[in-house]
Amino acid sequence: MRSWLVLVLYFCVVTLARAGGHPAIPEPGQTFIAPLATEAMLLDAINVDERIVVVGEKGIVLISDDAGLSWRQPQTGTRITLTGVHFSDRDNGWVVGHDSLILRTTDGGATWQEVYSDPDDQRPLFDVWFADSETGIAVGAYGLMLLTGDGGETWELTELIPEPWPDLQSLADTPDEGGDEFDFEDDEFYDFHLNHIVPAPSGDLYVAAEAGHFFRSPDSGATWYSMPTIYEGSFFNSIPLSGEQLLLIGLRGNIFRSNDGGQNWLPIDSPVTVLLNDGLLLDDGTILIGGMAGAVLESRDGGRSFSLLQQSDRKAISVILPIADGLLTVGEAGVQRTDLPTLRQGGSS
Repeated sequence: MRSWLVLVLYFCVVTLARAGGHPAIPEPGQTFIAPLATEAMLLDAINVDERIVVVGEKGIVLISDDAGLSWRQPQTGTRITLTGVHFSDRDNGWVVGHDSLILRTTDGGATWQEVYSDPDDQRPLFDVWFADSETGIAVGAYGLMLLTGDGGETWELTELIPEPWPDLQSLADTPDEGGDEFDFEDDEFYDFHLNHIVPAPSGDLYVAAEAGHFFRSPDSGATWYSMPTIYEGSFFNSIPLSGEQLLLIGLRGNIFRSNDGGQNWLPIDSPVTVLLNDGLLLDDGTILIGGMAGAVLESRDGGRSFSLLQQSDRKAISVILPIADGLLTVGEAGVQRTDLPTLRQGGSS
């Protein structure tokens, strides 16, 4: 889910339409079958039970069962840009995209059914997540949030209206220098982009959002709390570590680390000033973060410091995914197999 790429693509389509051009608007049931789909702009990916599913522009869905050595492209019935993907198991999956589009599969991605769309809303969805095969959340631009309790058959439009985290309630009741109480509801949370949903090993759910906002839910999205941050720029993702430790990444290479589930933050020196999109914790404790200009950051000390690795093509990275024999990078250059030794040498295989 990579909202910066999503918004660039969205506004390019709008601008082209206003100029009298011909944007990629599909006919009913039309699907884009691309001979070079693996080199297209791809925005999200998931690896579930050794099956990799990747989504991107022009309605592209790609599936691999051999760690990215070969790919097949099922028909999706759309050419709308697809921005996020989630599977609750090997069979049940959901994809979101522009026009508030949501697609569902119950056969591992072989076939897809549209279960929701609202082109008149004009807000793209950025990410989707399911607690199980029934309960799910989709989020997007300008506070867009949809909930389902029936596996995605139906969706309810809602708003994320957070409360202050309980340990911070005293702050909300404390007068500021002007004599007014801090009001966590003063901000128009519904107007900010909700960029990425992040499940943590603790069972909590996080949402990285625009304008310095970061939200936490202890109950799979039924209740949301606004967590304090020390940065007013946009956050694009969070990386859960162990316990309540996590990293928060965003614009201009910003990285922050918390040891208490987001109640307090420490800024981490970053070797880059480019936008950071995605990150992962490898089994050996290595942390990788990917972003613009092919940047890959590596930490071997639990996220307390990072060194710069970089793909040789300098193409934006949306997702870094662990695979059986290495890593898969997904983004501006499509899908590319690589590994840590190759990245440390400044390239991709």
